[in-house]
Amino acid sequence: MDNNFFPVFLDLTGRKVLVYGAGNIAARRVELLLRFGAEITIIAPEVMPKMEEVIQKFKQGEFEKSGGRIKAVEKDVYRQGTISEDVDFVMAATDDCEVNEGIFRECRHRELLVNVITDKEKCNFHFPAVVKKENVIIGIASGGENHGKVSEIAAKLRDMDL
Repeated sequence: MDNNFFPVFLDLTGRKVLVYGAGNIAARRVELLLRFGAEITIIAPEVMPKMEEVIQKFKQGEFEKSGGRIKAVEKDVYRQGTISEDVDFVMAATDDCEVNEGIFRECRHRELLVNVITDKEKCNFHFPAVVKKENVIIGIASGGENHGKVSEIAAKLRDMDL
């Protein structure tokens, strides 16, 4: 495994995140980003039930303490050249590999951080499994190689009395 990703903890407070797609994986990641204060715009032709649940949690104030917010949910699709200038990073989470490829190419050309959920080779950052207990935050990643093992380790850490 060639894993040259250096673990970094970023302050996401107010960081502008653009998410293309509104399926299950996107919903899990959006919820995590909201818990760390990100400002998120979701662009998708259709919002799936899991993402709708996250949107409802936001509307009910669940992420108020973290400052995370959903700035907009746009029922639209990606079109080349439409990624705004003020975005801090982009997540391509559509179920269309060609669309994800286009998002990746535009982000790469503009030197933006991008995560393509369908292809670990098209990511310049990865989402870790996050374990948060009191003031301790642990991020666990495998370079996109073994999600099952990462989930197993995260679950064990969550169960531990830290």
